[in-house]
Amino acid sequence: MKFDDLFPEQSLNAYIADVFDGVHSGFSPSTDLFVATAEFLDSGLFEGYGQTLFDIDPDSLDAEMLRDLRDNVHVFSAFKSHHSAEQIGELIWDGSGTKRPFNEFKADAMKMFHLTHDTHLKTEHRTSVANGRSAAQWRDVVADADIFGFMKYETIGDERVRPEHENFDGITRPIGDKFWRRHFPPNGFNCRCDVSRKTGLESGFEQTPTKVARRVPDPPELFRMNAGIDRVIFDPKHPAFTVADRFKVVAKNNFDLPLKFGKHSKT
Repeated sequence: MKFDDLFPEQSLNAYIADVFDGVHSGFSPSTDLFVATAEFLDSGLFEGYGQTLFDIDPDSLDAEMLRDLRDNVHVFSAFKSHHSAEQIGELIWDGSGTKRPFNEFKADAMKMFHLTHDTHLKTEHRTSVANGRSAAQWRDVVADADIFGFMKYETIGDERVRPEHENFDGITRPIGDKFWRRHFPPNGFNCRCDVSRKTGLESGFEQTPTKVARRVPDPPELFRMNAGIDRVIFDPKHPAFTVADRFKVVAKNNFDLPLKFGKHSKT
């Protein structure tokens, strides 16, 4: 799925014109843009998790997990749509407070939109895939905890491994250890790290001492989480969830956008 399929050029042109005319603003983001963004990020979540809310028992634990993750994605999409309207709206006026000609405004608005909903959104889609996969992996880890009571952190081991991730490589701790609350992969954008599960009975098995594991530095702030435990794709500390004071009232109601929509909207 491509975002352009959900929000084609015709929709984009209409959106830019509506922002210019004051139809959409930071107080009233576009529902169409929100839905397209949410569906695109949903596709990443479902791809990573390996299941969708369309084809599983709605009363299952998987459905409960996916709904929580989906809800986080939709709130993120609402805030992203708010920021889009606010940032593009700021381009309407020149330095003297005069409204710019539409064509001049549109050229800059298009550049802004493609940055946020092309470059940035692609990264956010990859984050949805990675954290969706992480949540499904944690589900399996918990399900088999009576057999595989330990996990070992593993990097790919090639020259592209980040130095900070080399610090995590080989750490082996019990599944219930707090290390996995902050260090369960992914631990950065485009992180390729993984974990392997251990019974503790393998030949040469060695658990990393607690004091050694505690000295390992934390991942970047936005990745100090475990998607399967926290049930979020985008950490609440993500800057997208921060708004200017004048928007805080409408933000509490997610800008009146329909957070639950479509066939997978059951609560």
